[in-house]
Amino acid sequence: GTRTNSATGSVRQVALLLTLSGGAGIVGQAVRDGFLVQYAERYRDTVDAPIVRVYDVGKLGATLAYQRALEEGADFVVGPVLRNPVDELGNSGSLNERTLLLNYLPRDNSTLTAAFQFGLAPEDEARAAAERAFLEGHRRALARVPASNWGDRVINAFNETFTALGGELLTYQTYEPAEADYNNEIKSM
Repeated sequence: GTRTNSATGSVRQVALLLTLSGGAGIVGQAVRDGFLVQYAERYRDTVDAPIVRVYDVGKLGATLAYQRALEEGADFVVGPVLRNPVDELGNSGSLNERTLLLNYLPRDNSTLTAAFQFGLAPEDEARAAAERAFLEGHRRALARVPASNWGDRVINAFNETFTALGGELLTYQTYEPAEADYNNEIKSM
């Protein structure tokens, strides 16, 4: 997987490529914070901890951030998370085996073998949410999902898991993500 320093057998510098600005910045900030907490725990008593540099793909764009990270000495790149930056990198032709994407490239992308990929399918997240709700004592649920194939997949996985555990999905509602006001729909639900 990763290129390592032959003397120490460890990665010397890690680059995090995350969307930190704009409306989607909250996702990147959460991933950054989680990564840095785990990093601090892992390297708490270590003198040769790798350097971590964070690059905002929201400002730089994924391809430029990736190129800059490699030019600045990154041995390993983690990210991006969001679909558009991941697709941009996949189409750039610059991905290599020193990269862990935190989402999936389309199956027909020719760079699939060039980088590692890790992500949760929306169905996996929905199943985890159903399990968590049930474990917290909830037995009836209402749900709202986007009016899309993605939303259909999510609600089906949630409902299947929640009902298998003994819960009941009372109703669900779809919404158009582009709309800004959902008050009436929520009240009617």
